[in-house]
Amino acid sequence: MRPDTTLARKQEIILCQTAAVAHAFSHQHRLKIISLLTQSSKSVEELAKGIGQSVASTSAHLKVLRSAGAVTAHKTGRFVYYQIGSKQISSFLAAIRRLAEELLPEVREIMRDYFDDPESLSPLTERELLAEIRSGRV
Repeated sequence: MRPDTTLARKQEIILCQTAAVAHAFSHQHRLKIISLLTQSSKSVEELAKGIGQSVASTSAHLKVLRSAGAVTAHKTGRFVYYQIGSKQISSFLAAIRRLAEELLPEVREIMRDYFDDPESLSPLTERELLAEIRSGRV
């Protein structure tokens, strides 16, 4: 086999595997799962509640994320808990958001409204904040 063919094959493998990782981040529910897991590890049930999907649907998304190495799992008792697979994922998620803001005017407008207009943010009472923390949204 010629060296240039071997190099081309290695490049093809790298691109294919990179595409598999990119695919893992190509669905809004998987991005939400990753966002939740950057806060703390969570069970499938907690993640399902957090993304507003069934446990079966959430499990399918986790399977895609796990096959790409984006999440890992450990079992505690009868529950399986997931966590992000790399510290780089938080940076990657932030980079995707910045890119979407740069490329898409509607995202840019929403981000500007969300971060630049403090009047649009409503304060939470202590009770509401505790409820948000318990639900895993904070």
